[in-house]
Amino acid sequence: ESEGLADGVTLPATSIFGQPQRASDFVYLVLYEQKVDESVDVTANVTQVYDVATRKVYTYVGSLAQVVLKTADFSDSSQWKYEYTHA
Repeated sequence: ESEGLADGVTLPATSIFGQPQRASDFVYLVLYEQKVDESVDVTANVTQVYDVATRKVYTYVGSLAQVVLKTADFSDSSQWKYEYTHA
């Protein structure tokens, strides 16, 4: 016959991997790949951009595309329509 645990002694629950299920015992592993893609999808007459340097708002009027906003030429009227200056 096996003997039981002494009064007040408990065994930790274990997960399917055999590790204790206490928050302090979890080890997390996060795998990721950092990519640099500064382009955003823009849609004609839908996408609006606020230029913080000039405080102006523009609407994209070109065809469906990907644009790097920090290098976009907002003065190009075939791509951008000036809407208003934000107060």
